[in-house]
Amino acid sequence: MDQLYSLNEIFEKRFFRIPDYQRGYAWRADKEVKEFWEDIVNLDDTKSHYTGQITLEKVPDAISKSWNDELFLIRDMYKPMYIVDGQQRLTTSVILVQCICDFLNNKYPNTPDDDINFDYTTLDKIKERYLVRVFQKITKVYLFGYEQDNPSFTFLKNRVFHAHTAAQESETYYTLNLENAQKFFIHNLQLLYDQENINGIERVFRVLTKQMKFNLFEIDNKNQDEFDVFAAFESMNNRGKKLSTLELLKNRLIYLTTLYTEQELNSISRKSLRDDINDAWKVVYAQLGRNKNRPLDDDEFLYAHWVMNFTFSRKGASAYVRFLLDDYFSTKKIQRLSANVDGLESVQTLKDDDLFEEEDDDVEEAPQPIVSALTPQDIKDYVISLKDASVKWYETWFPTDTTAHLDPEERLWLDRLNRIGITYFRPLVTASLLRADIQSSERVELFKTIERFIFLAFRCMSVISNYKSSEFSGSARRILKGEITINDVITRLNEHLKHTFKHTDTGVYYNSDYLYNALNRKFESAEGFYSWGGLRYFLFEYEFSLWKTNGSRRTAPNWFDSEGLAKGYISIEHILPQTPDNDYWKDKFQNIADGKMKYYQGTLGNLLLLNQSINSSLQNDSFPDKKKVKTDAQNNIIRQGYSNGSYSENEVANNADWTPETIKERGLKLLSFMESRWNLKFISEEDKLRLLFIDDTSTSNQI
Repeated sequence: MDQLYSLNEIFEKRFFRIPDYQRGYAWRADKEVKEFWEDIVNLDDTKSHYTGQITLEKVPDAISKSWNDELFLIRDMYKPMYIVDGQQRLTTSVILVQCICDFLNNKYPNTPDDDINFDYTTLDKIKERYLVRVFQKITKVYLFGYEQDNPSFTFLKNRVFHAHTAAQESETYYTLNLENAQKFFIHNLQLLYDQENINGIERVFRVLTKQMKFNLFEIDNKNQDEFDVFAAFESMNNRGKKLSTLELLKNRLIYLTTLYTEQELNSISRKSLRDDINDAWKVVYAQLGRNKNRPLDDDEFLYAHWVMNFTFSRKGASAYVRFLLDDYFSTKKIQRLSANVDGLESVQTLKDDDLFEEEDDDVEEAPQPIVSALTPQDIKDYVISLKDASVKWYETWFPTDTTAHLDPEERLWLDRLNRIGITYFRPLVTASLLRADIQSSERVELFKTIERFIFLAFRCMSVISNYKSSEFSGSARRILKGEITINDVITRLNEHLKHTFKHTDTGVYYNSDYLYNALNRKFESAEGFYSWGGLRYFLFEYEFSLWKTNGSRRTAPNWFDSEGLAKGYISIEHILPQTPDNDYWKDKFQNIADGKMKYYQGTLGNLLLLNQSINSSLQNDSFPDKKKVKTDAQNNIIRQGYSNGSYSENEVANNADWTPETIKERGLKLLSFMESRWNLKFISEEDKLRLLFIDDTSTSNQI
């Protein structure tokens, strides 16, 4: 353990596979890969650099014997090894070796590998040492990779190792990291060559393969009862990219399986339970990394699963970590040894059940077997629930994914929840999807009610972010366990909104005071509705309603693009500009006092959702010019006009001019939409005008 090994020595008569239950390649090119590269290029190639720990476990013979292609390596005394710890460093090292080989092949395109001399060897020898061995000129075996059913292996072979296999590639967040690391090294190797010629490339290779030093911890699994790889992992100090709680928990669970007695868990059942754990984590990692551009956070998912399965607590952000690792899945929950109590006075602790039973001193009881507080079945039930939850968790984030098992209405309302900001309701939503006996129509009503609650409470009232979080986070567990119904949750959500309404003799009306007070402060800074937290969502929903009303002639408006949330492509424009120095605006608003202009500029009716961002220098155009396409001197379109934009833009473009009166009319129309969309009613038109902050346009707002 004290000896340090170079990459060259680690690859001596070994080939490597990453078990399929481990996460994929998690190093980011702009962070960990960059730091790795900088360590190499800044190191004197006469010195060594401690890089971290590599922990390997020999692949069991029963498994490796089924690897037909690799058998010729095993017969050549190569040891097949699982990478237990250090896969990120080892993967990065292999990618860099491959990129150096690619660089040399590109520099000498017509030269055979055995004729390319590099760092006192030849290129073919480098490839045989670190990358690939070929048997009888047909069978290629890669010395480093993943288990065969891991999607990252196909990607690694095709994109990084240039194998060009026929296997279908599956792109995930982890494969994106592989691709980015490759691009990073290709780019930086060229920059290094431009500065130092081939000597710089040789120096990097020498440092990488000979001067970067690792602790090598090799575990032979001939006798798992004597030494267990996951027991070792529990006591190792992991270096490099910090493990998530999800990864730590997986290793903890497998470690716990080693602590059960043979009576509690025989060897066959032990292996079966480990397989269940590994299979669960394989599915979880696949779901979390399924969308390569928007991978889901490990710990956020684990926290949500904790909320759905255990008693919710707000005692700090790490409460669930302490619960899972320090309490529920701790080693103390598995009793292995009983202490010797000979010679001590017996003390009987009373329990309620003891009060109803009489003790017979004459009866000698047989010794009772030690039973662990945490049973193997508990672990199995937990990992199965984790696996199932990861599938539904993904669907809550990406409901429009064609693989999601959701009805169209469920997709629509889940998409809305994601757009408005689902806050703390995602565990509750996930729990409702996990219950197979809950009807789709019931879930849709739940999603609708949650969306209305979020809009009225968080977007219109501006309540604190954890308002009622304990109750509805706790509802996730109670829904999953069948203790309450969907209707129970809906009723409670509506009850918590009662104070947002006024009850009068003529009916129930929306209490606009909350939103008015919040907006009043915003108008003091001349922002008004423009800085209202619900504006984007509100205007998008209005656009969606126009799309449905107009017969859906176009594609449905989409909040997301290929890069994620399309904030750069959906923007808010002041139709009456914030700086109305154009003669058109001076004419149309000549009767509005300077102190009142900010109310017309920031009121709801003057704000328009655009389907693309525009140059701020164009926003002061006159209204007629805004309606038309604008081009530059070369006839290139520099902004679309309202007339050929979104449905909302088309509707605005139907006005001949833009005046104080049209702003008021549009504002009233948008508030009428609010009434119908979120099932509320304003007490009067005067109340709406008050909320628009232009309630007296004919007198006090004019000179």
